[in-house]
Amino acid sequence: MFQVSFSLIDFENPSQYSLYYRIGTDTDSWLPIRDQRQLTFNGLKPGKYNLEVRILRYGKLDQVKSLPIEVSASLTETTPFKILAALIFCLLSISLSSIISIFK
Repeated sequence: MFQVSFSLIDFENPSQYSLYYRIGTDTDSWLPIRDQRQLTFNGLKPGKYNLEVRILRYGKLDQVKSLPIEVSASLTETTPFKILAALIFCLLSISLSSIISIFK
């Protein structure tokens, strides 16, 4: 999980702006940003993303701001961890089999 906070400062007429965002360029759908001043993202798979914020002023495109984001894999999602866990499981299974065969 991560959060991105931002602000749009216009003291005279803040209602003239409409904000939308999308993460990743593989989608054409823009999600509206209403009165919130932070975006929270959960469950993104490891990889590189591009967060884009589109700013409309009086309904017309004013600008698009972009922020590159890289989501790293957690320790348990890495291949070396999975290999090590499988190796430990195999060693424990072999050890348990040896102990059981000794007591028979």
